[in-house]
Amino acid sequence: MSKIRVVHYINQFFANIGGEEKADYPAELRVGEVVGPGLALAQKFGDEAEIVATIVCGDSYFNENLEKAKAEILEMVKGQNADLFIAGPAFNAGRYGVACGTVCDMIKEELGIPVVTGMYVENPGADMFKDKVYIVPTKNSAAGMRDAVGKLAPLAMKLAKGEKIGASCEDNYMPNGIRVNLFEEKRGSKRAVEMLLKKIAGLSKEGEVDEAVYAEYRRKFEDALCNDLNTSMAITVLYDLLKADCNDVTKRKLAASFDEVLSLGLFDGEKAEEKADDVDAELVSYIEAKIAERKEAKKAKDFAKADAIREELLQKGIVLEDTREGVKWKMA
Repeated sequence: MSKIRVVHYINQFFANIGGEEKADYPAELRVGEVVGPGLALAQKFGDEAEIVATIVCGDSYFNENLEKAKAEILEMVKGQNADLFIAGPAFNAGRYGVACGTVCDMIKEELGIPVVTGMYVENPGADMFKDKVYIVPTKNSAAGMRDAVGKLAPLAMKLAKGEKIGASCEDNYMPNGIRVNLFEEKRGSKRAVEMLLKKIAGLSKEGEVDEAVYAEYRRKFEDALCNDLNTSMAITVLYDLLKADCNDVTKRKLAASFDEVLSLGLFDGEKAEEKADDVDAELVSYIEAKIAERKEAKKAKDFAKADAIREELLQKGIVLEDTREGVKWKMA
């Protein structure tokens, strides 16, 4: 299978040409060259994709010669038979962000190939283009390059492969205001929790907690809660944690501390299993018999008896839960 062909757009600064004094640098095509952030992107792509060309354009040149620059860049991309176009990331550089959004929108409309860029949420380019192209949120400076590339590359690959793009919190792009009616057997909130449970269940319990990482994510979590009790942002911190480059035991300890506030029941399954290990076979047999008896009472529409059986079990510390898959029980 051939590699995905990527064309990458950057400004004069990230091409190591210069700063503001070189902002009038004209659009230039560098075939076969991987420059600046492209090196990190290429590493993330591995054998799946290759940057076949880099387009460099000064921020002033682009914005002061808008139509000319757009036409030049469009012709450059056309000649590369690209499968994917990536611009930036621009972080909080305003003119660069607007250029990235403008070029991505043009390439998407004119050539019909997937596009993606990245920038800080307060970059003017974000407000202008987040409802037109996929934009990955970044930190406000190039110090956040590693984080930005870590979000850009996976989303870019999904777009290039034509895979279904999930919610913005799942695939790390700015909400674009598009609402789609999805008919699922389970509610989105339940599916999201199940995804978290699955990820946490796969975490190893071995190793030592990285105290520096623990402190960093506790601070992010607390900052979210202190921001007018922003629980959605707090949950985003949890998602970011599970994707972070740190050991599993640190993730487990942080997730457990977060859940003390969020009350998502992320570790209830483990606690139930631990309690179940202490339940003897005779008690299990008794519970199952009571569940069967209650089922027959409900069939006979003897709801008073069914409720009495539930209450009897509850008095013994056994909680019944009626689910689509049948009655489940757990120790209180």
